[in-house]
Amino acid sequence: MRFANLLPLAAIALEALVGIPTVYADAAAGKTTQQYLEEAKAHLAAGRHNAALDAFDAAISTDEANYNTYFRRGTVHLSLGRTEYALRDFSKVLEIRPDHSQALLQRSKILLKECELDEAVEGLTKYTKAHPSDADAQQMLTDATLTKSSILKAESLISSKSWSSAIETLTHAIQTCPSSPHLRLLRGRAYLHNNEKEMGIADLTRVTRLSTSLSYNVELSQLHLSLGEIGTALGSLKECLRSDPEHKECKREYRKVKKIEKNFKEVEDLVAKGKWRQVMPKLEGENGLLAIAEQIDAISLNKQVWGWACRASGQTKKHAAAANWCGKVLEIDGEDFEALYWRGESKMATEDWQGAMADFQKAHQINQHDQRVIDSFQRAQLRHKQASQKDYYKVLGVARDATTRDIRKAYRKLSKEWHPDSAKPGKEKEELEAKMREINEAYEVLSDEGTFVCRLRV
Repeated sequence: MRFANLLPLAAIALEALVGIPTVYADAAAGKTTQQYLEEAKAHLAAGRHNAALDAFDAAISTDEANYNTYFRRGTVHLSLGRTEYALRDFSKVLEIRPDHSQALLQRSKILLKECELDEAVEGLTKYTKAHPSDADAQQMLTDATLTKSSILKAESLISSKSWSSAIETLTHAIQTCPSSPHLRLLRGRAYLHNNEKEMGIADLTRVTRLSTSLSYNVELSQLHLSLGEIGTALGSLKECLRSDPEHKECKREYRKVKKIEKNFKEVEDLVAKGKWRQVMPKLEGENGLLAIAEQIDAISLNKQVWGWACRASGQTKKHAAAANWCGKVLEIDGEDFEALYWRGESKMATEDWQGAMADFQKAHQINQHDQRVIDSFQRAQLRHKQASQKDYYKVLGVARDATTRDIRKAYRKLSKEWHPDSAKPGKEKEELEAKMREINEAYEVLSDEGTFVCRLRV
């Protein structure tokens, strides 16, 4: 009596230690195969599928040669979507009884869905010979043969970069092989090349669910990264590492993407704090974000990094660099406000007044409340007006970015030199008077610059 009470505890301990299910311990208690099969039947009737599977396991442990038990367990696995276990059971049935038609048919269906076409065709051919009137099986055999041709055609279309046609052909193939990770992966890549991001990601996510290979998580991560989705790329790799913390590919890729994320975060923080002189060193160089973004070749990442370079170059008065990086941003997005503004500033530095006004005017149309654009447009308009008249800066001998103090100082110096009352002997009075008028005019125009007001055209 005492020993009987200890049996369940011993079974639980055995399962915990070595993974042997408790049903095996029950089998040792003396139940017959038929009793376990009756239990399985009752569990299935009540919708307790996992309990039914335990009962089938126990039945098989008492009679490993009973092909019918394997078949019944296989159908339960199939109903639960556990095709890997169902395939194993149906294969076991055929190993024991090669002429079991239903096991052959079910096994062939699974193989067809997974696109194991050679084995599926072999099984279906054998089945249809024994059951020539089964129209559904005949159609599956035809589909399998056509799908083999479709896959070859799709691979050829992919090689020629005919993405739309490849997608259409692969879609037909996937209707026959919905559980094929390989076909989903091919179509996912084709979608991405065809700029159909959402469809591509859907296929690639499905791949990670269909396949036991964690390498597809790495592939999916890389594709997310190629779209500039750093956080989602890390998510795929985290999922991989949860399944296998020591997976070499996932660990290596995770470290790589995590470092990229860290670099982007550092620059984002510097930009937010306006530390522009510290931004460019993070962007430039062999390991800088400009090189990393170029290697990844994601439009969104390129735009973000080029935008930082555009603004940092403008803020630090590196006008040629600003023109380059802002121009790259505008090739992607012609209405990027910051790129328009800083390219306008770079054009001001090269005295392209009309080009600057055009950029500032377009930027103002995008954001009418940014005072920088209004002020810069007015400066460009004034410079343009001055350039169409006399070069007053040249008259006074000052740079175009001269301050009011510089202009006043130059004016006083030239007045002393050219004023008819104080000029040195040897110069004609008319010459002195003409020069003095020119100096006075230049000073009057340039000293009024701060109060010159014009309306920004919208």
